[in-house]
Amino acid sequence: MSEDISRQTFQIEVEQEIHALRARADLRETDLRGVNFQGASFERVDLRGANLQGVSFERADMRGARLRGADLQGADLRGANLNGGDLREANLRQANLEGADLTISALMKADLCGANLRQADLRAAQLSDAIFQGANLQGVDLRNADLRGTNFEGSNLDGANLDNITYDERTIWPVDGTPA
Repeated sequence: MSEDISRQTFQIEVEQEIHALRARADLRETDLRGVNFQGASFERVDLRGANLQGVSFERADMRGARLRGADLQGADLRGANLNGGDLREANLRQANLEGADLTISALMKADLCGANLRQADLRAAQLSDAIFQGANLQGVDLRNADLRGTNFEGSNLDGANLDNITYDERTIWPVDGTPA
């Protein structure tokens, strides 16, 4: 009985802390490694430069979030809504973004080496100079995306929608130097 009360008290304290974090909305440079924010609402939150290694934002609402320069290595962002987010220069190495909504997001110079973006929505995303080496991009929707200078070396683009993309001579494709 006492253990159940302790668990309930801890859960209430965690929920209060999460609510306080959302209310602040300015979490720049914060160290939140390994925290579980699964399903949380962080619309327009400012996490620029934050350490978010291994954090779970699975199915979180992060529309318009500012994550420029954030370290999201190994983070779980499956099904997260990052529509219109700023992820420029973010470290997303080995992150799981399967089914994530990244439409009209800015990911210029982001590092997505080894990331899983299977079935992610990147329509009209700004991906210039991003690095996707060894990433899983199966079934990803890249319609109208800016891929100038993007590196897809060793990545899997099977079934990707590449309609109306913008790319240039600096864009590196997985195998033969042309879009898949």
